[in-house]
Amino acid sequence: MNRLDSLKEWISLQNSAQISPDIELYKEFGNFFTYLFNNNQDGISLLDPSLNIICVNNTMNNWYGYKTPFNGKKCYEIYHCRSSPCENCPSLETLKTKKSVSLFVPYET
Repeated sequence: MNRLDSLKEWISLQNSAQISPDIELYKEFGNFFTYLFNNNQDGISLLDPSLNIICVNNTMNNWYGYKTPFNGKKCYEIYHCRSSPCENCPSLETLKTKKSVSLFVPYET
């Protein structure tokens, strides 16, 4: 079994009592997630339930870096210069329905 398979197994068993934490595997997962998050060509923001920005990936930093710092600011203020959430906001719909909703929002220069 390779390390990626071990990581998949570890993730799948985290809610069971069948496995004890593997600190090195946990660190490896964190590094893997950080790599995927920051090297994605799509802009990604992590938001809290109030639509405050928790963190952004490198792509968002490149696109909106002139508006830093992001943390704690509303996504709609930073990305759309709005004072209230956007109509058909996928984040609000996700929070409401508890189902993943995605929407393509083109970057406007």
